[in-house]
This record gives sequence, structure tokens and C-alpha cells, in this order.
Amino acid sequence: MFDPTIYENLKVVLEGQIYERDFNNEIIIVDRQDNIDLASMSRQYVITFSIKSGSKNYQAKVKLKADSKDLYGEILEKETISNCGCHLMLSLNGPLTNISSNPQIIKQMLENKWNKRPIITQEIYYTWNPNEAHQYFFKTILSFDRKINEDHIDDFDQIMNLLIESLLLVEKINTNP
Repeated sequence: MFDPTIYENLKVVLEGQIYERDFNNEIIIVDRQDNIDLASMSRQYVITFSIKSGSKNYQAKVKLKADSKDLYGEILEKETISNCGCHLMLSLNGPLTNISSNPQIIKQMLENKWNKRPIITQEIYYTWNPNEAHQYFFKTILSFDRKINEDHIDDFDQIMNLLIESLLLVEKINTNP
């Protein structure tokens, strides 16, 4: 009989958490990707959503990834199960209204909200058009410095709640002068 991998188990639970919130009209799912990279034999699940009551310009993304080493180690039982797992990365993006202060405000508020657990990095970019004023955008990445496995499934509800709160927070920072 086939046993599902850590990745598959985590993906099912994570997907359930997200779709439950979509069903309850908290969020709107705007994109979903479920990829297998045949060159590296890695797997990646990415789902993007916005807040139902908020602007569709602000979105959160959840990415779950398993590298080939983790999948092979688990399937072939060559690695101890504690060495196998997946990487979870979260991100927030949208328009940036104040390039000089909002990135720092966003980072400080997210560090407080997440108790400085994930590593927070930010990217600021714009699309160049010589005939228009620049509209800046941000991408804030929350990454965890360890692999996750089935032992972390109970954390998914809290992670999703914090991610939704974080999306509301960055939208509020950027829409209130």
C-alpha cells in the first residue's frame, strides 16, 4: 500500500485550512499552483488569496515545497524521518503608498505580530513608465529557518490566522494616510 509523504499530508491540511476560510467568506482564492519539477523531482504547492472585505490589490501567498532529497529520503527510507520535511514560505504583496516609511513600519509590526519567529525580508519594485508617476509595490516574505513535518500540523490554524491578520495590517498601513 502507498503511504503519503510528509509533503502530501501537509498539503492536504494546509489546503483544507485555506479552502475552509474561502468557504466561510473570509478570503478569496485568486491563484493556485500544484507543481512537480521533473528536472529536480521537487514538488511545490502555492496558493494566493486576498481578503474578502479588502482590496484585491493586496494578496497573501502560501508556498509549501519539498525538495527531491526530502522526498527520496522519505520514500526510500534512507534518511531518518526527523531529517525529512518541507519548507513553508509566506508572502504579502501589494501597492506601497509611502516608500520612505511604510516598509519599516510593516516590518516592525509584522515582527511584533509573529513574535520575531519568521525571517522577514522585503522587496520594493515598480513598473517604469516615462509618462506616469511611479507606482511602487512591495513584497514581504516570511520564511522559517527550519523544515516542517506532520508534527507542525496543529500550527497551521494559527499560521493562517496570523497571515490573514498580517494581510489586513499591511493593507491598513498602505491605505490609511
